[in-house]
Amino acid sequence: MELLNAKHRDYKTRNILTTAERIQVIKAYKRMPNYQRLASTFGCSAKQIKNIISNKDQLLRHYDSVRANKLTDEVTNRRQEKIDFLGKVVYEFLLRALYLRMPIGTTIIRQKAFEVKEAIAIENFSPNNVWLRDFKATYNRLDLASMMEHLPSDMDQRRSLKCIDIIEYVSEQEREERRKILTMTKDENCNSVWESDADGSNSSCSYEHTMTNSDTDMKSNDDDSVVGKNIEPIVVNLASDDEEEGSDDVSLAKAKSINTPANQSISTQKPITLPPFPDIHSYPEALRHLRVLEDFAMIEENYRAIGLITQLEQIFKNPPKLKSLTH
Repeated sequence: MELLNAKHRDYKTRNILTTAERIQVIKAYKRMPNYQRLASTFGCSAKQIKNIISNKDQLLRHYDSVRANKLTDEVTNRRQEKIDFLGKVVYEFLLRALYLRMPIGTTIIRQKAFEVKEAIAIENFSPNNVWLRDFKATYNRLDLASMMEHLPSDMDQRRSLKCIDIIEYVSEQEREERRKILTMTKDENCNSVWESDADGSNSSCSYEHTMTNSDTDMKSNDDDSVVGKNIEPIVVNLASDDEEEGSDDVSLAKAKSINTPANQSISTQKPITLPPFPDIHSYPEALRHLRVLEDFAMIEENYRAIGLITQLEQIFKNPPKLKSLTH
């Protein structure tokens, strides 16, 4: 009896599912209400599956709350990034206005800030006294005399006062600054490695070069060894029950790959076909796609696109009501 218990303990699954995997279990249970099969699919015990299903309401509420808080933080951070960018554009306008000997005052600064705000579509923002005070504090209290003395040497090439031209110039400057920082970081990492190795024969830079030359020879061997090790993350989408049917098959296939043995042949695995891009049937679905586009535009710092996407988002949030046709 003790031998059987010991044997049972040896084979007892101790894999603890993550929150995302637990949500995936809840979705999969609707299509396959079997604890043992789900346990085999997700690589855990049937008891854990049963506990997840028993507490599914609490798990779903917690997951939705976390998603909502994360979305709120992302929106807040994105809005602050836009406000910071607005300040840079307004400051660039002031430099150009000083170079052209134009009069500058609080009214002009606010007018330009409002123009930039409309161009990049910042919601619930107004260039009020609080913003003006923060703007002055950020840029050395806007000492116009000092700014005039220290104008950049290339101001003759920055004469345009059009809002869109200034936005594009500042965006390009930020991209260039990021490229410089990235280059400096790479150089510092390589220098630190070379300094740590007296002869440099064991440095990561030379190692990368060696690995690059030998990648072709090692490819065939690597393909046999990585089967079952590269596991894609499980994607969770609680948007609606209608969208679950198309995504559950792919998610279950990903979960099954967890238990794939390392020595299994590639030919025995069936390729996973991703579902086609879903059709959009409602405004909430369209808004979710717009947020993905806006995130991409923020990464690329394409503020013209961000402004257009934000305007379209407002239209989708308040869609026109179609009048019913009467015959």
